[in-house]
Amino acid sequence: MNGDPALISYIEGMQDRYIGAYEQGLPGPLLICIGAMHGNETAGVKALKMVLKMLEVEPVTNPDFRFHGRFIALVGNRGALSMGRRFLDRDLNRIWLDGPQSLTDREARERMELESAVESEIARTDRPIVLLDLHTTTADGGIFTFPDHSAAGIKLGSKLGAPVILEMVDLLPGTCMEYFSRKHDTRLTGLAFEGGQHNDPASVNRMIAAVVSCLRAMGCVSARHIAHEHDRILEQYSLGLPAVSRVLYRHGFTARDEFLMNPGFANFDPIREGAMLAHDRSGPVCAPRSGLILMPHYQQQGSDGFFIIEEMNLVQ
Repeated sequence: MNGDPALISYIEGMQDRYIGAYEQGLPGPLLICIGAMHGNETAGVKALKMVLKMLEVEPVTNPDFRFHGRFIALVGNRGALSMGRRFLDRDLNRIWLDGPQSLTDREARERMELESAVESEIARTDRPIVLLDLHTTTADGGIFTFPDHSAAGIKLGSKLGAPVILEMVDLLPGTCMEYFSRKHDTRLTGLAFEGGQHNDPASVNRMIAAVVSCLRAMGCVSARHIAHEHDRILEQYSLGLPAVSRVLYRHGFTARDEFLMNPGFANFDPIREGAMLAHDRSGPVCAPRSGLILMPHYQQQGSDGFFIIEEMNLVQ
């Protein structure tokens, strides 16, 4: 059904913003997925195309398949994606709290178009909405998800089969996911999913599994129609990682700092307080406290040096 004009309502002039849409006309929630919010993170776009193809052929191979609600797949930063860069002028996933920007700024235009597409989809439904933002990291290591502050976000995040990182949105102001979850706080639940290293082909499979798990958790598809392989993909890569953690520290930097991460760190590696993690123009950058390192910076663009998290032992 992907590509059927009767099922896809594009905003005029923004067909390229849409990867595709799927529905069967049955009532249900809305899932909005965004890939390539950072243009060098291509796995999300590839995964969303494959999910749409899977949904297209499922009724042919399984006549009992029913889809409740609507699934939308969008491209985040089209310009940066076309050039293989994280962003062109500014990080698109850090500017959503900014005021109106000049359209000479390329990311301002990307934001305007993406916001129009998302708002158009929100306006057409009175059902629950989930916005799932798909990302990859420069470092190797485990997958993870971080939700908005809502109880619904935390609950949904725990159902995606990946470690859940709490309080990340507090240290990353201006993200797309946080913006829409605050703006539509009674209707929309926001999640970001990190599927692995940028260039790891398996990151695409992990994202497919996460989207499918999200559709199941939302009630768009029945659990009996979901292959167990999707669960195994996420469980295998999450093996041995903490189920729930919270962020303790973010090390940010600017271009003038000349920040350079020491080689060899992977997501969820344990670090000790005082360990030398990087260098900048002032000298060594050491861990201010012990914990697990997350998203060490190994790329040319960006302003997040690394994060330190700690495992949480939640009492039932």
